[in-house]
Amino acid sequence: MSRQLYYLVAATLLTLLMVGGVQLLGPAGIFLNLFAATPVVFVAVRAGFKAGLATVLLVTGVLQLVNGSASALPYLVQYGGGALLLAALLLRNRGWDRAVAFALGGTLLLSLLLLSAYALYQGSDIFTLANGIVQGEIDRSLATLPTTDLTPEQMAEMKQLMEQVGTFLRQAWPALTVVFGGLTLLLAVALLANLRPGGYVLPGVDFAAWKSPEVLIWPFIAAGFIYFFTNGWPAVISLNLLVLLLPLYFLQGLAIISHFFRLKAVAPWLRNLGYVMAVLLNPLPIIVTFVGLFDLWVDFRKPRTTNT
Repeated sequence: MSRQLYYLVAATLLTLLMVGGVQLLGPAGIFLNLFAATPVVFVAVRAGFKAGLATVLLVTGVLQLVNGSASALPYLVQYGGGALLLAALLLRNRGWDRAVAFALGGTLLLSLLLLSAYALYQGSDIFTLANGIVQGEIDRSLATLPTTDLTPEQMAEMKQLMEQVGTFLRQAWPALTVVFGGLTLLLAVALLANLRPGGYVLPGVDFAAWKSPEVLIWPFIAAGFIYFFTNGWPAVISLNLLVLLLPLYFLQGLAIISHFFRLKAVAPWLRNLGYVMAVLLNPLPIIVTFVGLFDLWVDFRKPRTTNT
């Protein structure tokens, strides 16, 4: 088996596993969905863009045969198209951050067009359609509660919590969709840089030196005030803006951590452990986000001069 064919088969199988994560593991399978774009990006950069395109077409064909357009079209729109666009931009030596931004923009535009067409076909609108999908998932989750080993008090608390989560999802789904898509592409870039045999230097700014555009601090501050002091649509719009911007400052906080890891020559395995803790161990994600936010004024990575 040639190397290119090996990459094609392996990427196809891995992608099918990632896409089918929810069917295999239930809600926990969403974690696998986050990596659904990675195999295509890896193959396209490693074995050529045509190999990546062939992987997308093969995965789409398999999904079409197994579950029809209900699975094939969402994969093509959510993951396949964005992965190919990201790989094409990286192959043209576009900066990784700009490549992710443009690939995300293309994915969202295509998703918006198709969702609008489907909503029009259903005689509805995008917001009503999306709210119906969210409410359907909440209802299915609530339906599973009576089968669990919970006391009546625990069930009541769980239902209240899920209703609160449902309210948040119904309000913030536009921003959460963008964040999920961006995270999928960022994970593909991160794994490409760390897993490609022989190493791969991402084009563009070094991650340890990356920072979000400074001008974003003003809409962030404005959104914070509007959200806490208003109600109705202004609060919903500001909530979505906060959900969009906070992950950028978290990413900037991770870049600062990466800078100090490199400065202190921390061992790779300790770096990876540190990143995992920064993402998963509460309250570290909040602390990392604030570090990225206040970097605008403090400039943590600025060389310090010591007086002796």
